[in-house]
Amino acid sequence: MPWTVPADEEAVSLLGRSVDQGRLAHAYLLSGPAGVGGMALARELAKALLCAAEEGKPCSECRHCRRIENGLHADVLVISPAGAGSIGIEAARDLQSASSLQPYEAAGRVIIINDADTLTREAANALLKLLEEPHPGVTLILVTANEDAVPDTVRSRCQIVPLRPIAFARVAEALRESGADGDEANRYARLSGGRLEYALNLLTDSSPIDARRAALDDITAVLSEPVTDRLRRAGRMADDFYADRQRLIGRLETWAAVWRDVVVSVAGAPTGVSDLDDTDRIGNIAVSLRDAEAALRETLFTVQALRQNANARLALEAYLLAIPFLPVP
Repeated sequence: MPWTVPADEEAVSLLGRSVDQGRLAHAYLLSGPAGVGGMALARELAKALLCAAEEGKPCSECRHCRRIENGLHADVLVISPAGAGSIGIEAARDLQSASSLQPYEAAGRVIIINDADTLTREAANALLKLLEEPHPGVTLILVTANEDAVPDTVRSRCQIVPLRPIAFARVAEALRESGADGDEANRYARLSGGRLEYALNLLTDSSPIDARRAALDDITAVLSEPVTDRLRRAGRMADDFYADRQRLIGRLETWAAVWRDVVVSVAGAPTGVSDLDDTDRIGNIAVSLRDAEAALRETLFTVQALRQNANARLALEAYLLAIPFLPVP
């Protein structure tokens, strides 16, 4: 089957067989790290489901495939978090309305829910009703980078399709095909950690690299800060969280990536850091392997706690106080 999206081969094979054999679930949950390409695969699955070709779906040439690629298909609805970073009641109403309509262009309808882990209780309840009483011809595709935060009642009614990062060589090849030179392709492939969508975005958006530099600055500063300064920093970060939940969580995920590189460097493998341009700065973070591993665990724990609606200020205070204290030079 001519699936064109570069993604986890096992996931593509599973979905391809389901389409070819007509053994389709009424709901799928595509679960993998942010930037791994979940939305790209969701659109490819939508193409395969609505494709007009007799075989070899998705053909990427028929009217349905082309309109889905261009985001114009009337029978494909994409629901994403609103400005506050969650999928709320208005989206739930859109979901209910879209599921009850007859297809307009194709033989069925596809509803894609991006960042399904941000569903509010009202939206999750509306989705659960649809999952319990699926409408004929309606396929739901949920995409998440945090499967554990998707309500169990929703998750248990979907076919879960894990999405793993792809090989470095494949990412680098795709980057070169998109115009990157050899050095740039290798650098971005390393930074992506096998997340092709993330890597391709780096070609046009350097903000993740800037965010990494900022994370390095922040971590270096925190290590030398006394308790009072760390508590003030936690308060500012909590304010940032309440203003833009997803942005602050993304910031902490970047901190986690830096701490991962610190662990690798302290363990004696400096060439294994994500960005070789940062090797010296990572190597100058003078913590023990035990402390670096603990800081990485605490960062990941805090991200998970914030995703599960823990008190942001308390969670961030506990986190920053758990980071090692280094003497001021």
